[in-house]
Amino acid sequence: MKKIAFFLSFISLGFISTFAQNYQTIDPNRTALFVYEDHYSWSDKRITSLYVDSVKLESDKVFYPYRTIDCLDVDCVDSKHNKTDTASCWVGKKVIIKSDGTNIYFNNYSDSIVIRTQAKLNEKWIVFPSYDTKIEAEVIKIEATTTLGQPDSVKTILFRVLMNPYNETFDIDNQTVSISKNYGWIETINFKLFPFEWGNTSLTKYKLIGITNPDLGIQNLTWFDVFDFQPGDVIQTKVTEKYWCSQPPRTEITKTSRRYLERANYKDSLVYVLLQDQQIDRIYADSSLVKTKIDTLRQVIKPNFSFDKRPNEVVYDSISSGVYTNQMLFEDLIVKYRSAPTYNYPSVNEYLIPFVDETNLYYYKGLGGPYYYYESCPDYSGELVYYKKGSTSWGTPIDFTGVESFSNNDNIQLFPNPAKDQVCIEMKDMKVPLLFELISVEGKTLLQQFLNSESQTINLSEFKKDNYVYRISALNRIVKSGKITIQ
Repeated sequence: MKKIAFFLSFISLGFISTFAQNYQTIDPNRTALFVYEDHYSWSDKRITSLYVDSVKLESDKVFYPYRTIDCLDVDCVDSKHNKTDTASCWVGKKVIIKSDGTNIYFNNYSDSIVIRTQAKLNEKWIVFPSYDTKIEAEVIKIEATTTLGQPDSVKTILFRVLMNPYNETFDIDNQTVSISKNYGWIETINFKLFPFEWGNTSLTKYKLIGITNPDLGIQNLTWFDVFDFQPGDVIQTKVTEKYWCSQPPRTEITKTSRRYLERANYKDSLVYVLLQDQQIDRIYADSSLVKTKIDTLRQVIKPNFSFDKRPNEVVYDSISSGVYTNQMLFEDLIVKYRSAPTYNYPSVNEYLIPFVDETNLYYYKGLGGPYYYYESCPDYSGELVYYKKGSTSWGTPIDFTGVESFSNNDNIQLFPNPAKDQVCIEMKDMKVPLLFELISVEGKTLLQQFLNSESQTINLSEFKKDNYVYRISALNRIVKSGKITIQ
Protein backbone atom coordinates (compact mmCIF):
# COMPACT_ATOMS: atom_id res chain seq x y z
CA MET A 1 0.00 0.00 0.00
CA LYS A 2 2.84 2.40 0.77
CA LYS A 3 4.34 1.80 -2.68
CA ILE A 4 1.02 2.66 -4.31
CA ALA A 5 0.66 5.85 -2.30
CA PHE A 6 4.18 6.90 -3.18
CA PHE A 7 3.54 6.28 -6.87
CA LEU A 8 0.37 8.35 -6.85
CA SER A 9 2.10 11.23 -5.14
CA PHE A 10 4.06 11.88 -8.34
CA ILE A 11 1.45 12.73 -10.92
CA SER A 12 1.30 13.96 -14.47
CA LEU A 13 1.82 17.69 -14.90
CA GLY A 14 -1.31 17.87 -17.03
CA PHE A 15 -3.48 17.48 -13.91
CA ILE A 16 -1.91 20.37 -12.01
CA SER A 17 -3.50 23.31 -13.83
CA THR A 18 -6.55 23.43 -11.59
CA PHE A 19 -4.31 24.07 -8.57
CA ALA A 20 -2.68 27.24 -9.95
CA GLN A 21 -2.88 30.41 -7.83
CA ASN A 22 -2.70 34.08 -8.73
CA TYR A 23 0.93 35.29 -8.55
CA GLN A 24 2.25 31.73 -8.33
CA THR A 25 5.94 32.06 -9.16
CA ILE A 26 6.36 28.88 -11.22
CA ASP A 27 3.89 26.94 -13.40
CA PRO A 28 4.47 23.20 -13.91
CA ASN A 29 2.60 23.25 -17.25
CA ARG A 30 4.88 25.61 -19.15
CA THR A 31 8.47 26.44 -19.97
CA ALA A 32 9.63 29.98 -19.23
CA LEU A 33 12.60 31.62 -20.96
CA PHE A 34 14.66 34.27 -19.20
CA VAL A 35 17.43 36.57 -20.30
CA TYR A 36 20.06 36.94 -17.61
CA GLU A 37 22.86 39.32 -16.85
CA ASP A 38 26.52 38.40 -17.17
CA HIS A 39 28.69 40.10 -14.53
CA TYR A 40 26.05 42.75 -13.79
CA SER A 41 25.56 43.62 -17.45
CA TRP A 42 22.64 42.87 -19.76
CA SER A 43 24.77 43.34 -22.89
CA ASP A 44 25.21 39.64 -23.70
CA LYS A 45 21.49 38.86 -23.27
CA ARG A 46 22.02 35.18 -22.58
CA ILE A 47 18.88 33.05 -22.40
CA THR A 48 18.12 30.25 -19.97
CA SER A 49 14.99 28.25 -19.26
CA LEU A 50 12.91 27.15 -16.31
CA TYR A 51 10.52 24.23 -16.29
CA VAL A 52 9.25 21.65 -13.82
CA ASP A 53 10.53 18.10 -14.23
CA SER A 54 8.17 16.44 -11.73
CA VAL A 55 5.52 17.25 -9.13
CA LYS A 56 4.82 15.65 -5.76
CA LEU A 57 1.47 16.19 -4.06
CA GLU A 58 1.32 15.90 -0.28
CA SER A 59 -0.28 18.45 2.02
CA ASP A 60 1.46 20.98 -0.22
CA LYS A 61 2.56 20.90 -3.85
CA VAL A 62 6.26 20.28 -4.38
CA PHE A 63 7.72 21.22 -7.77
CA TYR A 64 11.09 19.86 -8.87
CA PRO A 65 12.67 22.04 -11.58
CA TYR A 66 14.85 20.27 -14.13
CA ARG A 67 18.05 19.78 -12.16
CA THR A 68 20.89 20.30 -14.60
CA ILE A 69 19.82 23.55 -16.24
CA ASP A 70 22.68 26.03 -15.68
CA CYS A 71 24.71 23.23 -14.10
CA LEU A 72 27.38 21.85 -16.42
CA ASP A 73 30.29 20.76 -14.30
CA VAL A 74 31.55 17.76 -12.37
CA ASP A 75 29.16 18.49 -9.50
CA CYS A 76 26.14 17.96 -11.76
CA VAL A 77 26.97 15.15 -14.17
CA ASP A 78 28.86 12.00 -13.24
CA SER A 79 31.18 9.88 -15.39
CA LYS A 80 28.15 8.02 -16.78
CA HIS A 81 26.51 11.35 -17.69
CA ASN A 82 23.74 10.97 -15.12
CA LYS A 83 22.46 13.81 -12.95
CA THR A 84 24.09 13.74 -9.53
CA ASP A 85 22.43 14.37 -6.18
CA THR A 86 24.16 17.77 -5.98
CA ALA A 87 22.78 18.97 -9.31
CA SER A 88 20.13 21.66 -9.14
CA CYS A 89 18.41 24.27 -11.25
CA TRP A 90 19.34 27.94 -10.82
CA VAL A 91 16.21 28.39 -8.66
CA GLY A 92 17.22 25.46 -6.45
CA LYS A 93 16.32 21.78 -6.15
CA LYS A 94 12.63 22.21 -5.31
CA VAL A 95 9.84 24.71 -4.74
CA ILE A 96 7.07 24.18 -2.19
CA ILE A 97 3.71 25.78 -3.04
CA LYS A 98 1.45 26.17 -0.01
CA SER A 99 -2.31 26.65 -0.13
CA ASP A 100 -2.03 30.15 1.39
CA GLY A 101 0.14 31.31 -1.57
CA THR A 102 3.48 30.96 0.18
CA ASN A 103 6.18 29.76 -2.24
CA ILE A 104 9.29 28.36 -0.55
CA TYR A 105 12.61 28.08 -2.37
CA PHE A 106 15.83 26.49 -1.08
CA ASN A 107 19.47 27.41 -1.52
CA ASN A 108 22.40 25.00 -1.86
CA TYR A 109 22.54 24.63 1.94
CA SER A 110 18.81 23.73 2.14
CA ASP A 111 18.04 27.08 3.81
CA SER A 112 14.51 28.21 2.97
CA ILE A 113 13.61 31.44 1.15
CA VAL A 114 9.98 32.41 1.77
CA ILE A 115 8.04 34.30 -0.93
CA ARG A 116 4.53 35.34 0.12
CA THR A 117 2.83 35.75 -3.24
CA GLN A 118 -0.50 36.84 -1.70
CA ALA A 119 1.05 39.62 0.43
CA LYS A 120 -0.64 43.04 0.20
CA LEU A 121 0.97 46.35 -0.70
CA ASN A 122 3.51 47.45 1.99
CA GLU A 123 3.21 44.10 3.77
CA LYS A 124 6.52 42.84 5.24
CA TRP A 125 7.83 39.42 6.31
CA ILE A 126 11.07 37.61 7.03
CA VAL A 127 12.14 35.92 3.81
CA PHE A 128 15.37 34.33 5.10
CA PRO A 129 15.29 33.38 8.81
CA SER A 130 18.89 32.18 9.14
CA TYR A 131 20.52 31.85 12.57
CA ASP A 132 23.03 34.63 11.83
CA THR A 133 21.46 36.55 8.94
CA LYS A 134 17.94 37.94 8.74
CA ILE A 135 16.51 39.28 5.47
CA GLU A 136 13.17 41.05 5.17
CA ALA A 137 10.88 41.28 2.13
CA GLU A 138 8.27 43.96 1.41
CA VAL A 139 5.73 44.40 -1.37
CA ILE A 140 6.57 47.89 -2.59
CA LYS A 141 4.44 48.04 -5.75
CA ILE A 142 1.40 46.40 -7.36
CA GLU A 143 0.58 47.79 -10.78
CA ALA A 144 -1.61 47.05 -13.77
CA THR A 145 0.65 46.58 -16.78
CA THR A 146 1.34 44.20 -19.64
CA THR A 147 3.45 41.04 -19.69
CA LEU A 148 4.67 39.72 -23.04
CA GLY A 149 2.04 41.92 -24.67
CA GLN A 150 -0.85 40.66 -22.49
CA PRO A 151 -2.81 42.65 -19.85
CA ASP A 152 -1.53 41.73 -16.43
CA SER A 153 -0.88 42.76 -12.84
CA VAL A 154 2.68 42.72 -11.50
CA LYS A 155 3.79 42.66 -7.85
CA THR A 156 7.27 43.99 -6.94
CA ILE A 157 9.09 42.75 -3.81
CA LEU A 158 12.10 44.46 -2.18
CA PHE A 159 14.72 42.59 -0.08
CA ARG A 160 16.52 44.22 2.87
CA VAL A 161 19.24 42.75 5.08
CA LEU A 162 18.19 43.40 8.71
CA MET A 163 20.61 41.34 10.79
CA ASN A 164 24.23 40.98 9.74
CA PRO A 165 26.43 40.33 12.80
CA TYR A 166 29.68 40.09 10.81
CA ASN A 167 29.06 43.29 8.81
CA GLU A 168 29.42 41.35 5.57
CA THR A 169 28.16 42.67 2.25
CA PHE A 170 25.23 40.86 0.63
CA ASP A 171 24.35 41.49 -3.00
CA ILE A 172 20.68 40.84 -2.23
CA ASP A 173 20.38 43.97 -0.06
CA ASN A 174 17.95 46.47 -1.70
CA GLN A 175 17.38 44.21 -4.71
CA THR A 176 13.90 43.60 -6.13
CA VAL A 177 12.04 40.75 -7.80
CA SER A 178 8.65 40.89 -9.51
CA ILE A 179 5.82 38.40 -10.04
CA SER A 180 3.11 38.36 -12.70
CA LYS A 181 -0.43 37.53 -11.65
CA ASN A 182 -0.76 35.17 -14.64
CA TYR A 183 2.74 34.17 -15.78
CA GLY A 184 4.96 33.78 -12.70
CA TRP A 185 8.35 35.39 -12.30
CA ILE A 186 8.91 38.54 -14.36
CA GLU A 187 12.25 39.37 -12.72
CA THR A 188 13.94 36.96 -10.36
CA ILE A 189 17.28 35.70 -9.05
CA ASN A 190 19.35 32.51 -8.73
CA PHE A 191 17.91 31.30 -5.43
CA LYS A 192 20.31 28.38 -5.10
CA LEU A 193 23.07 30.86 -4.10
CA PHE A 194 20.90 33.01 -1.82
CA PRO A 195 21.74 35.29 0.08
CA PHE A 196 24.76 36.12 -2.16
CA GLU A 197 27.43 36.82 0.39
CA TRP A 198 29.96 39.06 -1.33
CA GLY A 199 33.20 37.28 -2.22
CA ASN A 200 31.66 33.80 -2.08
CA THR A 201 28.63 33.83 -4.37
CA SER A 202 27.32 36.33 -6.91
CA LEU A 203 23.80 37.55 -7.61
CA THR A 204 22.40 36.92 -11.08
CA LYS A 205 19.13 38.52 -12.15
CA TYR A 206 16.75 37.03 -14.71
CA LYS A 207 14.09 38.75 -16.85
CA LEU A 208 11.20 36.88 -18.47
CA ILE A 209 11.20 37.04 -22.29
CA GLY A 210 8.95 34.14 -23.33
CA ILE A 211 6.66 31.33 -22.20
CA THR A 212 4.87 28.31 -23.64
CA ASN A 213 1.23 27.39 -23.05
CA PRO A 214 0.34 29.88 -24.42
CA ASP A 215 3.28 30.71 -26.68
CA LEU A 216 4.17 34.33 -25.91
CA GLY A 217 7.38 36.23 -26.54
CA ILE A 218 10.60 34.52 -27.57
CA GLN A 219 10.47 30.74 -27.98
CA ASN A 220 13.13 28.07 -27.87
CA LEU A 221 15.04 28.07 -31.16
CA THR A 222 14.58 24.76 -33.00
CA TRP A 223 16.41 23.13 -35.89
CA PHE A 224 13.49 23.88 -38.22
CA ASP A 225 13.56 27.54 -37.09
CA VAL A 226 17.24 27.78 -38.06
CA PHE A 227 16.70 26.33 -41.53
CA ASP A 228 13.47 28.20 -42.25
CA PHE A 229 13.81 29.51 -45.81
CA GLN A 230 11.35 30.70 -48.43
CA PRO A 231 11.69 30.74 -52.23
CA GLY A 232 13.80 33.74 -53.19
CA ASP A 233 15.92 33.75 -50.02
CA VAL A 234 19.67 34.08 -50.57
CA ILE A 235 22.29 33.00 -48.01
CA GLN A 236 25.99 33.71 -48.66
CA THR A 237 28.82 32.40 -46.50
CA LYS A 238 32.61 32.39 -46.40
CA VAL A 239 34.78 29.66 -44.86
CA THR A 240 38.46 30.47 -44.29
CA GLU A 241 41.13 27.88 -43.46
CA LYS A 242 44.65 29.15 -42.72
CA TYR A 243 47.29 26.42 -42.84
CA TRP A 244 50.05 28.60 -41.43
CA CYS A 245 51.96 25.63 -39.94
CA SER A 246 52.08 23.59 -43.15
CA GLN A 247 54.76 23.68 -45.83
CA PRO A 248 54.22 25.62 -47.94
CA PRO A 249 51.76 27.77 -45.92
CA ARG A 250 48.44 28.35 -47.66
CA THR A 251 45.01 29.81 -47.15
CA GLU A 252 41.81 28.33 -48.53
CA ILE A 253 38.72 30.51 -48.86
CA THR A 254 35.42 28.94 -49.87
CA LYS A 255 32.68 31.39 -50.84
CA THR A 256 29.19 29.95 -51.23
CA SER A 257 25.94 31.51 -52.38
CA ARG A 258 22.65 29.65 -52.07
CA ARG A 259 19.43 30.84 -53.62
CA TYR A 260 16.33 28.91 -52.51
CA LEU A 261 13.88 28.09 -55.29
CA GLU A 262 11.39 25.58 -53.91
CA ARG A 263 10.15 24.55 -50.47
CA ALA A 264 8.05 21.56 -49.46
CA ASN A 265 6.76 21.02 -45.90
CA TYR A 266 6.38 17.50 -44.58
CA LYS A 267 5.47 16.18 -41.13
CA ASP A 268 9.04 15.15 -40.34
CA SER A 269 11.14 17.28 -42.71
CA LEU A 270 11.63 20.39 -44.81
CA VAL A 271 12.78 19.88 -48.41
CA TYR A 272 14.37 22.64 -50.48
CA VAL A 273 15.55 22.96 -54.06
CA LEU A 274 18.31 25.54 -54.39
CA LEU A 275 20.94 26.85 -56.74
CA GLN A 276 24.44 26.93 -55.29
CA ASP A 277 27.40 28.85 -56.67
CA GLN A 278 30.70 28.10 -54.99
CA GLN A 279 34.21 29.44 -55.46
CA ILE A 280 37.29 27.98 -53.78
CA ASP A 281 40.46 30.11 -53.64
CA ARG A 282 43.68 28.35 -52.67
CA ILE A 283 46.31 31.00 -51.97
CA TYR A 284 50.06 30.37 -51.60
CA ALA A 285 52.84 32.85 -50.97
CA ASP A 286 53.69 33.15 -54.68
CA SER A 287 50.62 31.78 -56.47
CA SER A 288 46.92 31.09 -56.25
CA LEU A 289 44.37 28.63 -57.64
CA VAL A 290 40.67 29.28 -58.16
CA LYS A 291 38.01 26.60 -58.62
CA THR A 292 34.33 27.25 -59.21
CA LYS A 293 31.28 25.04 -59.47
CA ILE A 294 27.56 25.52 -59.95
CA ASP A 295 25.02 23.00 -58.70
CA THR A 296 21.31 22.52 -58.30
CA LEU A 297 20.85 20.88 -54.92
CA ARG A 298 18.08 19.20 -52.99
CA GLN A 299 18.42 19.94 -49.28
CA VAL A 300 16.49 17.87 -46.73
CA ILE A 301 16.20 19.16 -43.15
CA LYS A 302 15.38 16.45 -40.62
CA PRO A 303 14.60 16.97 -36.91
CA ASN A 304 17.55 17.48 -34.57
CA PHE A 305 16.27 16.59 -31.11
CA SER A 306 19.54 17.40 -29.34
CA PHE A 307 19.57 20.90 -30.81
CA ASP A 308 15.91 21.39 -29.89
CA LYS A 309 16.65 20.97 -26.17
CA ARG A 310 15.83 23.98 -24.04
CA PRO A 311 18.52 26.62 -23.48
CA ASN A 312 21.10 25.42 -20.92
CA GLU A 313 19.64 21.92 -20.74
CA VAL A 314 22.43 19.34 -20.67
CA VAL A 315 22.86 17.13 -23.75
CA TYR A 316 24.99 13.99 -23.93
CA ASP A 317 27.06 13.70 -27.12
CA SER A 318 27.45 10.01 -27.93
CA ILE A 319 30.05 10.76 -30.62
CA SER A 320 32.47 12.74 -28.46
CA SER A 321 31.37 11.10 -25.16
CA GLY A 322 31.00 14.55 -23.65
CA VAL A 323 28.19 16.71 -22.33
CA TYR A 324 27.26 20.17 -23.54
CA THR A 325 24.42 22.65 -23.49
CA ASN A 326 22.62 24.58 -26.20
CA GLN A 327 23.17 28.24 -25.34
CA MET A 328 20.86 30.95 -26.66
CA LEU A 329 21.52 34.66 -27.10
CA PHE A 330 19.00 37.41 -27.72
CA GLU A 331 20.61 40.10 -29.86
CA ASP A 332 19.43 41.68 -33.12
CA LEU A 333 19.00 38.06 -34.22
CA ILE A 334 18.05 34.99 -32.19
CA VAL A 335 21.21 32.90 -31.86
CA LYS A 336 21.74 29.40 -30.54
CA TYR A 337 25.06 27.68 -30.18
CA ARG A 338 26.40 24.45 -28.90
CA SER A 339 28.61 25.11 -25.91
CA ALA A 340 32.10 23.71 -25.69
CA PRO A 341 31.66 20.09 -24.55
CA THR A 342 32.89 18.97 -21.15
CA TYR A 343 34.42 15.51 -20.93
CA ASN A 344 34.49 13.76 -17.58
CA TYR A 345 37.58 11.59 -17.22
CA PRO A 346 38.29 9.75 -13.96
CA SER A 347 41.69 10.73 -12.61
CA VAL A 348 44.01 8.57 -10.52
CA ASN A 349 42.25 9.56 -7.30
CA GLU A 350 38.81 8.92 -8.89
CA TYR A 351 37.80 12.57 -9.01
CA LEU A 352 36.30 13.78 -12.28
CA ILE A 353 38.39 16.13 -14.40
CA PRO A 354 36.55 18.39 -16.86
CA PHE A 355 38.22 18.93 -20.24
CA VAL A 356 36.80 21.67 -22.45
CA ASP A 357 37.01 21.99 -26.25
CA GLU A 358 36.83 25.71 -27.04
CA THR A 359 34.92 25.49 -30.34
CA ASN A 360 31.40 26.95 -30.33
CA LEU A 361 29.08 26.41 -33.31
CA TYR A 362 26.57 29.25 -33.85
CA TYR A 363 23.19 28.97 -35.58
CA TYR A 364 20.89 31.90 -36.44
CA LYS A 365 17.13 31.90 -36.73
CA GLY A 366 16.24 31.64 -40.42
CA LEU A 367 19.89 32.00 -41.49
CA GLY A 368 21.31 28.50 -41.07
CA GLY A 369 24.72 27.58 -39.72
CA PRO A 370 27.02 26.57 -38.24
CA TYR A 371 29.15 29.71 -38.01
CA TYR A 372 32.34 29.49 -35.99
CA TYR A 373 35.89 30.64 -35.29
CA TYR A 374 38.68 28.40 -34.09
CA GLU A 375 42.38 29.19 -33.63
CA SER A 376 44.72 26.26 -34.06
CA CYS A 377 46.54 24.79 -37.03
CA PRO A 378 44.77 25.32 -39.27
CA ASP A 379 42.75 28.34 -38.13
CA TYR A 380 39.10 27.92 -39.09
CA SER A 381 36.33 30.45 -39.49
CA GLY A 382 32.87 30.15 -41.01
CA GLU A 383 30.94 33.39 -41.30
CA LEU A 384 27.69 34.69 -42.68
CA VAL A 385 28.51 37.56 -45.04
CA TYR A 386 25.20 38.33 -46.77
CA TYR A 387 21.55 37.35 -46.70
CA LYS A 388 18.35 38.38 -48.42
CA LYS A 389 15.07 37.19 -46.91
CA GLY A 390 11.95 38.69 -48.41
CA SER A 391 12.42 42.45 -48.50
CA THR A 392 15.17 42.39 -45.83
CA SER A 393 18.85 42.17 -46.67
CA TRP A 394 22.10 42.51 -44.75
CA GLY A 395 25.80 42.55 -45.61
CA THR A 396 27.61 42.88 -48.93
CA PRO A 397 26.87 40.30 -51.67
CA ILE A 398 29.83 38.11 -52.60
CA ASP A 399 31.50 38.98 -55.90
CA PHE A 400 32.31 35.74 -57.69
CA THR A 401 35.26 36.99 -59.79
CA GLY A 402 33.24 39.92 -61.02
CA VAL A 403 30.06 37.98 -61.94
CA GLU A 404 27.09 38.33 -59.64
CA SER A 405 25.82 34.96 -58.46
CA PHE A 406 22.24 33.99 -59.29
CA SER A 407 21.53 37.33 -60.92
CA ASN A 408 18.21 38.03 -62.58
CA ASN A 409 19.71 39.64 -65.66
CA ASP A 410 17.31 42.18 -67.16
CA ASN A 411 18.96 41.67 -70.54
CA ILE A 412 17.53 38.14 -70.69
CA GLN A 413 13.78 37.58 -70.83
CA LEU A 414 12.06 34.19 -70.61
CA PHE A 415 8.35 33.98 -71.52
CA PRO A 416 5.65 32.84 -71.15
CA ASN A 417 5.92 31.59 -67.60
CA PRO A 418 3.88 29.48 -66.86
CA ALA A 419 4.59 27.82 -70.20
CA LYS A 420 2.90 25.04 -72.16
CA ASP A 421 4.70 23.44 -75.10
CA GLN A 422 7.50 25.97 -75.50
CA VAL A 423 9.23 28.97 -74.02
CA CYS A 424 10.90 31.87 -75.78
CA ILE A 425 14.19 33.38 -74.64
CA GLU A 426 15.20 36.85 -75.80
CA MET A 427 18.65 38.30 -75.10
CA LYS A 428 20.01 41.81 -75.48
CA ASP A 429 23.69 42.77 -75.47
CA MET A 430 24.71 39.24 -74.46
CA LYS A 431 27.59 37.26 -75.95
CA VAL A 432 26.41 33.96 -77.39
CA PRO A 433 26.42 31.04 -77.12
CA LEU A 434 24.79 30.64 -73.73
CA LEU A 435 23.67 27.38 -72.16
CA PHE A 436 20.03 26.82 -71.13
CA GLU A 437 19.32 24.03 -68.62
CA LEU A 438 16.01 22.68 -67.33
CA ILE A 439 16.23 20.98 -63.92
CA SER A 440 13.68 18.98 -61.92
CA VAL A 441 12.85 19.88 -58.31
CA GLU A 442 14.84 16.78 -57.32
CA GLY A 443 17.93 18.39 -58.84
CA LYS A 444 18.16 16.22 -62.02
CA THR A 445 19.18 18.00 -65.25
CA LEU A 446 16.51 17.17 -67.86
CA LEU A 447 17.50 19.38 -70.78
CA GLN A 448 20.59 21.24 -72.00
CA GLN A 449 20.44 23.43 -75.09
CA PHE A 450 22.75 26.13 -76.44
CA LEU A 451 21.33 29.56 -77.19
CA ASN A 452 22.99 30.80 -80.36
CA SER A 453 20.87 33.81 -81.24
CA GLU A 454 19.27 36.79 -79.53
CA SER A 455 15.84 35.14 -79.79
CA GLN A 456 15.35 31.41 -79.47
CA THR A 457 12.51 28.99 -78.71
CA ILE A 458 12.90 25.95 -76.43
CA ASN A 459 10.59 22.96 -76.95
CA LEU A 460 9.07 21.74 -73.67
CA SER A 461 6.33 19.48 -75.00
CA GLU A 462 7.95 16.26 -73.75
CA PHE A 463 7.93 17.34 -70.10
CA LYS A 464 5.02 16.74 -67.73
CA LYS A 465 3.09 19.47 -66.00
CA ASP A 466 5.12 20.47 -62.94
CA ASN A 467 7.43 23.08 -61.43
CA TYR A 468 11.02 23.18 -62.68
CA VAL A 469 14.20 25.20 -62.26
CA TYR A 470 15.98 26.81 -65.18
CA ARG A 471 19.39 28.40 -65.44
CA ILE A 472 21.22 30.20 -68.22
CA SER A 473 25.00 30.26 -67.95
CA ALA A 474 28.06 31.58 -69.75
CA LEU A 475 31.53 30.16 -69.15
CA ASN A 476 30.33 28.30 -66.03
CA ARG A 477 28.77 31.45 -64.61
CA ILE A 478 25.03 31.69 -64.05
CA VAL A 479 23.69 34.85 -65.67
CA LYS A 480 20.01 34.15 -65.05
CA SER A 481 18.09 31.54 -63.07
CA GLY A 482 14.68 30.96 -61.64
CA LYS A 483 11.57 28.82 -61.47
CA ILE A 484 9.43 27.87 -64.47
CA THR A 485 6.07 26.13 -64.43
CA ILE A 486 4.89 23.87 -67.27
CA GLN A 487 1.12 23.63 -67.49
